[in-house]
Amino acid sequence: METFTVCSRSSLFVNMAMIAVCGVLPLIAMGNRGGSPILLLFGIAALLGLFAVPRSVHTIRVENNGTVHFERLLGTTRVNVRDISVLEGFRKNEYDGMVWKMRVRYRGCTVTAPFFDGAPAFISAVRALEPRVYVQGEWPTLDPWSQTA
Repeated sequence: METFTVCSRSSLFVNMAMIAVCGVLPLIAMGNRGGSPILLLFGIAALLGLFAVPRSVHTIRVENNGTVHFERLLGTTRVNVRDISVLEGFRKNEYDGMVWKMRVRYRGCTVTAPFFDGAPAFISAVRALEPRVYVQGEWPTLDPWSQTA
């Protein structure tokens, strides 16, 4: 069994705490001053962030029997390697610049994770178990952290 760490569980808890603190402050200010649409938007964004962080993948485990486990704070998604059709790397423009992500498509569903150092090894492990998995995107051929990306 191979284990790939996308991020630590503690970093997800820290993210949730920061989002909660940053989201509670506008809601408190809204309650004290009568409210404003911008404060309401900040509060809604914080609530959405609190729902998104526990669904983030923190660890990926590839077992020798062909099962891939995508572990999250709110459970684990188990996928058989035969069901994976595409491993895709893509760049997404977010509020803090370009962010590299990995998308795993299987049986009409998708799991998305941020780019991690072991992504090429993860691709190799999946392709060793199931050679027909299609790999697309820029990160198999480009270094996402270089100046040319």
